[in-house]
Amino acid sequence: MKVKYLLILIFMFLYGVSIVSAAQPSVSEVSMVARGSAVVIKDRATARQQAIADTLNNALDRYIHEKMVSGHEYDELINEQMLNHQDRYILSYEIISDRLLGDLLQLELSVNFNKSLLQKDLAAILKPEKRAVQDIRLIITQENINDQLLYEPLLTQPVLLQPEELAKRLNDELTAYGFNLTLQQNIADNLKELLFASIQPDNASAVDMNQFQYLLPGDLTIYIEVKNFHEERIYTVHKQLLTIEDTLAFIDLKNRTFVTLPAIISKSLTDDLSSGINVLSAKLVKKLKNRIMDYMLQKYAVFPEYEEEVTVTISGFHRHQDYIYFREALENLRTIKSVDLNALSSGRIELKVTTYAQIDLLLDWINRFTPSGHNYQLQAGLSNGTAGTILIKVEYAEAAN
Repeated sequence: MKVKYLLILIFMFLYGVSIVSAAQPSVSEVSMVARGSAVVIKDRATARQQAIADTLNNALDRYIHEKMVSGHEYDELINEQMLNHQDRYILSYEIISDRLLGDLLQLELSVNFNKSLLQKDLAAILKPEKRAVQDIRLIITQENINDQLLYEPLLTQPVLLQPEELAKRLNDELTAYGFNLTLQQNIADNLKELLFASIQPDNASAVDMNQFQYLLPGDLTIYIEVKNFHEERIYTVHKQLLTIEDTLAFIDLKNRTFVTLPAIISKSLTDDLSSGINVLSAKLVKKLKNRIMDYMLQKYAVFPEYEEEVTVTISGFHRHQDYIYFREALENLRTIKSVDLNALSSGRIELKVTTYAQIDLLLDWINRFTPSGHNYQLQAGLSNGTAGTILIKVEYAEAAN
């Protein structure tokens, strides 16, 4: 009889443990390495605890401002609601180094944070502004680089940045966050003059948003000025150094703000002008796309309030490298938490995708996906029979070798 009761108790204990384990929500972790310090006044043990607290605070502050939000306009709320409650977000930490310099104890820690909780709390602070912008316009002005060439014949393509290429790459990512971007090619002269004047360093703080109200459609305009192309011969290595400068401005008509980012210079060292121009153009597109996406996600994208697991079933890939190209593009989306291979059989690939975005936004991104240098397209739709499942069919423009 005692044995029977003992077995029942063991079963109830194990069953209870399994229930508790199953009920635990999944936690998304991130880590940050940071340093901190404290002065040894009373004893080293007390100083050590103070140094740990200082380092944890520095780590949390760095992660929030480097990875999650740009600028310091929300610092008061972040300090009050998040940094003053740092224990809420810290999962664990590990001491990397510990040294005493005189009376100063210095620590370096690797700190693990609860990313999901950080995103949720930060969303509560940033959400009112972030939900305001959806319709985005892209305007680009650039100089004729033929006017700046010193040694070579004129180019048939006299502009360095291809607006359609940049707009396509931006749209490939922006649609996954619910934004809609339109390239505006025909710009009135008075708007050009206003944009040019507004991004000058002396005028940035005195921009009158009322001047843009009837000239710019949409919620937000991204303005890019590409200028100061320079060609220089480096005789010691028999090459040419090509440089170009770009300036980015964000004209937010919803929140009535005008922000200009610092100018960036892109460079290409080449022994052939034509190939050097192509390399410089590719660098410019990549830098601009990354800078715009970083700003948009820090300033406007709503942080995820939930995660959703989606099954993605793919059929029709002829080449392994085509699948890898698509998977890497999917993994690089910032709305994607993880991509795992579930099954692979008879030409069908099944992925388990954990996304922060709505499933229809992910579906829209897949259908818009156009692989550069690859001759296939994707047609995606939701499965009629299985909820939370996306079916993708790969179609090649011509037979793959």
